[in-house]
Amino acid sequence: MHWLDHLDQTHHANFDLIKNACIFACKNEKTNTPFSLSTLTQGLAMADVLLTLQSDDYIIAAAILYPAIFYNAALTEKLNETTDKTICKLITGAMQMDIIHSAYSDKSEKTGQQNQIDNLRKMMLAMVDDIRTVLLKLSERLIMLQHLGRLPSEKQLQIAQDTMDYYAPLANRLGIGHIKWQLEDWAFRYINPTEYQKISSAFHMRQKDRVQFIHQTIAELKKLLAENNIKNVKISGRIKHIYSIYKKIQRKETTFEHIYDTNAIRILVPTVRDCYTALSLVHSRWTPITKEFDDYIAKPKSNNYQSIHTAITTENGLILEIQIRTVEMHEKAELGIAAHWKYKENKSHHHDDHKIHLLRELLETQTHLYPEAFHDRVYVFSPTGNVFDLEKGATSLDFAYLVHSDVGNRCRGAKINNVLMPLTYELKTGDHIDILTTKEPHPSRDWLRADLGFLKTTHAKQKVRQWFKKQDQEKYLSDGLSIWEKLAKQNHFEKSMIEKIFSEFDLKNSNALLISLGNASISPAALLNKLTDSHQKPRDEIIIEKEREKKEALSSPAFSVQGEKHLLTQLAKCCRPIPGDIIMGYITKGRGITVHQKKCRNIIDAQKNRPEKLIDISWENQTNKNYRVNLEIHCEDRSGLLRDVSGIIAQLNLSIFAINSRLNKNNAMATISLTVEINNQNILNDMMKKIRQIKGVMDVRRK
Repeated sequence: MHWLDHLDQTHHANFDLIKNACIFACKNEKTNTPFSLSTLTQGLAMADVLLTLQSDDYIIAAAILYPAIFYNAALTEKLNETTDKTICKLITGAMQMDIIHSAYSDKSEKTGQQNQIDNLRKMMLAMVDDIRTVLLKLSERLIMLQHLGRLPSEKQLQIAQDTMDYYAPLANRLGIGHIKWQLEDWAFRYINPTEYQKISSAFHMRQKDRVQFIHQTIAELKKLLAENNIKNVKISGRIKHIYSIYKKIQRKETTFEHIYDTNAIRILVPTVRDCYTALSLVHSRWTPITKEFDDYIAKPKSNNYQSIHTAITTENGLILEIQIRTVEMHEKAELGIAAHWKYKENKSHHHDDHKIHLLRELLETQTHLYPEAFHDRVYVFSPTGNVFDLEKGATSLDFAYLVHSDVGNRCRGAKINNVLMPLTYELKTGDHIDILTTKEPHPSRDWLRADLGFLKTTHAKQKVRQWFKKQDQEKYLSDGLSIWEKLAKQNHFEKSMIEKIFSEFDLKNSNALLISLGNASISPAALLNKLTDSHQKPRDEIIIEKEREKKEALSSPAFSVQGEKHLLTQLAKCCRPIPGDIIMGYITKGRGITVHQKKCRNIIDAQKNRPEKLIDISWENQTNKNYRVNLEIHCEDRSGLLRDVSGIIAQLNLSIFAINSRLNKNNAMATISLTVEINNQNILNDMMKKIRQIKGVMDVRRK
């Protein structure tokens, strides 16, 4: 074969792979392809593209065979029987990439959404486990573009746009500038032929003058660098690509004449140190344009591109872009990932050691350069063909919440590739997923349990928590309303007063206050205090009321002291006795008799040290007055405990005068102290019994 005759066998350790591929492709050649190329001609053209990337023999052979298999899938079995497994794997991977692209193109609405385009690029990369598969597809795409004129105009535009959206960015991602700019320029020719021709014509005008200017500058640069002892320098005029000129014109909103780097020179030097020395010499010789300076050596681009870019103004007013880089940087910029493994081999000094496993080198390289594209993400299709990007380990349920929180809340099952699968199924790149939903949302709290494996993503977990928080708030609102209605009834407040008091707690509305009552973040006592403070009675009314209370106390004495009634008495605040308690009086100076519980520590102390101050006392008219009682509740710390306690007190139609809690962080136990108003021992006992039945309560006692 003529093509084989021109191939230098000394550079191909596995030449027989390429030879056998040519024989297979020749025997199975198909001539009537859409591009009017035979499958053999197309395969050899793809191989030529890959040879410029210094690709290995396996991918060269795969390129030769690929068109024959693409247009005749029946040959796949025969190929697997006669061809190296690595070559077959490369071809299969390229076919898989094409299937993914076709699935997206057939199903999706052509919205042009950037995130969908980005996701499909990532999916195409993630579906292959060998970067050479991507190189194979890029070579195929370039040959397609070069023969696109033979297709209908609609098909031309579709292929050109797909190239811009997917294949040129893939080439850029792999750092293969040599392929990237060709894909862009060929695609741009069909996407915007008017602008392409306009820039092309302007670029070639005065080409003779431009070439002369470049040659003169190169000669001066060589002399300048040589005088400063920089050796082994390569300087050349750089071809500026039409599409990159167009993008810069659009970005800077200018014209072709004002684009700096239509005139460009590239300087290649041996070392990084030489790069900065050359930069210094260039800036000392010509006037630099500061805003056009970029140091991609110190800060490489995301695809590992490295170079120094600067622009200068010459004596005759012409502007020139200069790129300065090492030879190795240049190889990597043009060949991308291929150059990366090439230099790894060269540095090992085993140029002729063909036992090096190139695939291993490639995989190590792609892991180092692009881990996020291959290892920690999965890309799946929705029923409409859109591509969704999730973290590795994401489940069917994670996908449902990524689509929409309502879809997640109503999710009850999932079909993966048309097979019903559990919600805990871990998605794989390329899966087609269809979520099954119910009419009403019913998330499960089990979905939040890490040990059950329903959810992986933080996004989905947050959505589930938000749903339950909303449901809890509705319950808190109902509970708070119930507490308020009882509180208003007990204290003869108008129910509408809640609308006037919420701002006192720095809340936005009355519902927020009711929710706070329901979840016990605001106690009924605190609300009562605010209402009392903001609705004080006039002074004369208070005086009349106090006089009335005084008369009632005189006419209905609470205590009897040795048969005497209407004596001046007061309740001790230390033990707050209530009717039913055994009591003892303590005679004070000028304040009458203070009434204590007989077991109060102050009475016990007085019995030892001041027995003459004590006097027997008994209850009278026990049910005509309310008494304040201090209680202390020891319990496990949990959410909603204060709400449960205050709810029981409200059920008994009792008023809370004060309530607070404190937490012992050492044992996660809480102590709730509260003061309630009651009028007899039976009610107190009933209340304490009900509080002891609350979940988590360990003990209740009077203080």
